[in-house]
Amino acid sequence: MRAGPLRHRCLVTFPHRERNASGGAIQVWIPAMPDHLWAEVRSPNGRVNAVAEKLDAVVTAEIIARPRSDIAAGWRLTKRGITYQVEAVLPDNDQTLMRLLCSSVPNP
Repeated sequence: MRAGPLRHRCLVTFPHRERNASGGAIQVWIPAMPDHLWAEVRSPNGRVNAVAEKLDAVVTAEIIARPRSDIAAGWRLTKRGITYQVEAVLPDNDQTLMRLLCSSVPNP
């Protein structure tokens, strides 16, 4: 894989539940690695879903990066203020890259 297309710096975060004072828990997002992930964010596709008589806009993207074993579905990647949630992690057969199928997060 060439390093040229991997020009986008993405912050990788994972969910963590913290207890609050009333005994409940809130979900916070913690950075997964000290440095950023260099990746290629391929052009997002837009679509509109009709769910329960409500239109829900979803933007999906394919993010290509070098393989890592610590990224899982449900984690988030942020690039220049746009946050994507990882829906699936797909490594290739040669273990030279991984594809992250993502959906956008409207209000992170």
